[in-house]
Amino acid sequence: MGSQKVRKDAVIAADILLGASPSYFRPSCPEDYGYWQQKQLVLWTEASTDWLEEHVGSNILQTALHLDEATPHIHCLWVPINNEGKLSYRSTEFGGTRSSLSKLQDSYAAAVADLGIERGIKFSPARHQKIRQYYTAVNSQETVLDLNLWLPEPEPEETATNYRSKSIALLQTGSDAINQMLAERQRAVTQQELEREKAILAQKY
Repeated sequence: MGSQKVRKDAVIAADILLGASPSYFRPSCPEDYGYWQQKQLVLWTEASTDWLEEHVGSNILQTALHLDEATPHIHCLWVPINNEGKLSYRSTEFGGTRSSLSKLQDSYAAAVADLGIERGIKFSPARHQKIRQYYTAVNSQETVLDLNLWLPEPEPEETATNYRSKSIALLQTGSDAINQMLAERQRAVTQQELEREKAILAQKY
């Protein structure tokens, strides 16, 4: 940043998160959390790195490929220096309006389109599930899934196609959480079965 004066409320660093759906990384078993196909991972990583170099370039502080969660993703930490060499997040292409950020998502989608990855729904009403909400759901004693609490109310004169897209977008986060819990439960059951077999073999021999 050189010797320029930095305001107390200035954004001095920002994070970019790049990812793709589980069906890209593991097309035959998207519900198998923590698994990915190496070829898919390498191709996506290369395309994502090229995109970051084009749009962030020398402003990158650090990039990190995370493989310890359900699906591979990349974090990029960068300093918002504009074309004039000034620290100004708002004057970079990432600090604009919702419309300009949507164009950035279009740009990234184009960069990975050759891999068969499609852009998500534009201006989707879906919202990220907060950690507290997730664990509230995980620890809930409810054993019945009430879809009336999950499905959105249809808008007046809304088409069936629009309502379907809206419902899928809203339910996706909950569906992913449920699939993850089922996958974790299956792993736990498999581990218990292995331990039981070991115990039986130990008794025999």
